Amino acid sequence: AQRLPLGGTDGPLHGCRRTSTWLLTPSPVAEHADDAAAASARMGVKTALFTNDTNTIGEMSCNPAIGGLGKGHLVREIDALDGVMGDIADKSGIQFRLLNRSRGPAVQGLRTQSDRSIYKKEMQSKLLNYCNLSIFSISINEFIIDPKTLGIDSANKENLKGKNAEYNSEKIIEIFKGKNNEFSQSVALNVAAGLIVSGKESDFKMSYEKAAKHLSSGQVFKHLVKIQSN
Repeated sequence: AQRLPLGGTDGPLHGCRRTSTWLLTPSPVAEHADDAAAASARMGVKTALFTNDTNTIGEMSCNPAIGGLGKGHLVREIDALDGVMGDIADKSGIQFRLLNRSRGPAVQGLRTQSDRSIYKKEMQSKLLNYCNLSIFSISINEFIIDPKTLGIDSANKENLKGKNAEYNSEKIIEIFKGKNNEFSQSVALNVAAGLIVSGKESDFKMSYEKAAKHLSSGQVFKHLVKIQSN
């Protein structure tokens, strides 16, 4: 049978640099967090993957298939970002098929059946030796982030609920113009997270302070107007 690989070759671990920020990716069996944790680690963020049992990393279902009509494109997108799923699927594949071969390309889908034991072994070997990634076999019952450590005031949940599209857009524009409202700190938190993920900042508190300061200056709206005019 013709071998139709789902993934590419092993890509480099980009930069392999360390920051002071931890990104926590908890998962009972690390089934869906494998590539999320690996992606974070490749971006240089010091990442922790928590799982109840490290022996279950890479555990596949009783139908050990990767890809198919619905998810084959997702595997390839992950692989394009240097993810691990496609690579491990290639190493453990025992049958590679292009589904709906007699139909048009729009409804075709690549799928592989993997050897469960090989997939599990290769996935564990890759993740347990991944740069910037630490794996802990521990159960997390509660994870608390105190907003006061970032200088954020507690808000009433009712005040954070949006309304219609017009109301929500008006509030966002207010924030971009430098006016503080009940959503300002939430927006600043999202901006801070973006700075961390993009590698522009390594400390979340400093990132939040920088985001809040920039938003309150009103320069964001001016920059958006400039982009729109161009």
